[in-house]
Amino acid sequence: MSSESSFAEKFLKRLKKIDTGQIEQFVGQMLREKELLEAVLEALPDGVVVVERGGRVVLANEAARQLLGHKRGDMVGKPFASLLRTEPLRELLAEFEENLAPLRAREVLLRRGATQRTLAVSAAAIESEEHLMTHAVWTLSDRTQQHRAVEEKRHLGNIESLAALTAGVAHEVKNPLNSLNIHAQLISKAAAEIPQGAVPERALERLQHSTGVILEEIQRLAGVVDAFTRAVRPVRLNLRRVELLQVLQPLAELVGPECAQRQIELVLDLDPDLPALILDREQMQQAVLNILKNAM
Repeated sequence: MSSESSFAEKFLKRLKKIDTGQIEQFVGQMLREKELLEAVLEALPDGVVVVERGGRVVLANEAARQLLGHKRGDMVGKPFASLLRTEPLRELLAEFEENLAPLRAREVLLRRGATQRTLAVSAAAIESEEHLMTHAVWTLSDRTQQHRAVEEKRHLGNIESLAALTAGVAHEVKNPLNSLNIHAQLISKAAAEIPQGAVPERALERLQHSTGVILEEIQRLAGVVDAFTRAVRPVRLNLRRVELLQVLQPLAELVGPECAQRQIELVLDLDPDLPALILDREQMQQAVLNILKNAM
């Protein structure tokens, strides 16, 4: 038995012998202690709910009300079971009431609309001297941020692993591509040096055409490898205020000759009043260039 309860019992036994002033002093002290306790509970970051033996809530702090989705005054005096809106919490309550064994940081996932939270729920019984439960104390800890941090760390680790794997694959792929590119250029050069009439003209044209296709495909594959490497490697954006005309005009000049060679008409129709935007000029130009290449 605590010293406070012993003091209260002695006070009650001597109540008839105590004058009004002493009674007022005692009651005032009890009220101040009650207000201090309530202030401390309201300031706690974790939710605290005290439930009497009959199942009704006798105390719930602000954190508990927020985590359970209730307003001030909506919990005290009501059955705790009726205030639990999700099945995982109701299952924990049923388990606790069945055997009164303490619950230690049992995690549950709460979904409310488009948001979800992870709560660590604990419960313990308060017993009288006769070992009968008089109240139960429930604590609710929001662990959403901790889980999110763990998930982000795991995701970052996956990205780093993928980046390392990609760098290795890119290295192994680009080495033979470079070798193929060199030999294709040698073949193209050798074909250009064949004396006129030494081989049939059509055969020479087919050789030059095939060599050009090989060189073009090698460059395309090298570009795919480079693009894939950039995709998995974290990119730091260089954000500046840029006029869109300064982004698109150079691209039109760059791809114009290739479009003409492919007999594609490239029309640049830009509004001169396009606003300046905050963007990474090089990344935006690369994105638009990829769209143009795919369109070709």
